[in-house]
Amino acid sequence: MTQVTDKQAENPYIFGDAELDRQRLQTQTKLFAGYLRHHAREFCGSRVKSILDLGCGEGQLGFVLKEVYPDALLVGVDRDAKAIARAESQAALLGLTNTRYEVQDIEHELSAGQFDLIYCSVIMLHMRSPQQAVARAYAALNPGGYLWVKDFDPEILADSEVIRFLGGSNVRMIGLLTDGMAKIGRHPYFMAELPAWLEQLGAENIRSEREYYPLGGTSAEGIATLAIGLGAFLTAQPRLAKAHDISERELAALYSEVVNRALSTKEGSQAFLGNIIAQKPAAASNGGMAAG
Repeated sequence: MTQVTDKQAENPYIFGDAELDRQRLQTQTKLFAGYLRHHAREFCGSRVKSILDLGCGEGQLGFVLKEVYPDALLVGVDRDAKAIARAESQAALLGLTNTRYEVQDIEHELSAGQFDLIYCSVIMLHMRSPQQAVARAYAALNPGGYLWVKDFDPEILADSEVIRFLGGSNVRMIGLLTDGMAKIGRHPYFMAELPAWLEQLGAENIRSEREYYPLGGTSAEGIATLAIGLGAFLTAQPRLAKAHDISERELAALYSEVVNRALSTKEGSQAFLGNIIAQKPAAASNGGMAAG
């Protein structure tokens, strides 16, 4: 098991307060559950017998995968020890069997085994070396297995409908957040490069799918989608101020402007995430997992 540094143990997230980030991620995973439930078999077939949930947090999306593939082994790894402890407790409360959880920093090591499906939801943009993490995950696939990466789609910043709804202040907020991540060595735009990385690794059947959610407006989903983005910006403000050399007061004013605009706009829009799914070629001679 990889050792997590004292600094990471104190706050395993790159921005702000760890407990606030855990709460934000709880909302985020609840929002994502439906898409995962409805598309897992379409994207990855029905023969999945082992699943690795990379950056599993408190385990909610892994639990959804266990609904879809109830007989599969589920392994969750995350560098947040508190989240792993909560995932273990919740799995026990749900009566789930054939599950285990490990504290690991997957940027440096992945020692959990070989899998038919490796799923990672909005974690790689936070990494310093996402290409290495992708290679490490791909190596942990069984022949015929699937790697499924869900993350920020950079093309949302050029979508005219999203820009119209968000307005200049909100677009600036997103730009400050993503550019701030880049300034501290993270990779918020890596999804544009991911298909090429997968091709270099020898992956096949690479597909890209957009995952749409209402943004703003009066629906519960639209409010949740907006709250997730606002929450990320709120917790990031102290570090963003340093990264961009601007005052926290200016960032707080921008945040208030965006919130006020959202509250005064009854008609929402749509936001989207990217999903990239790739398959490791099946080994003809060893009886590895077959496609479908």
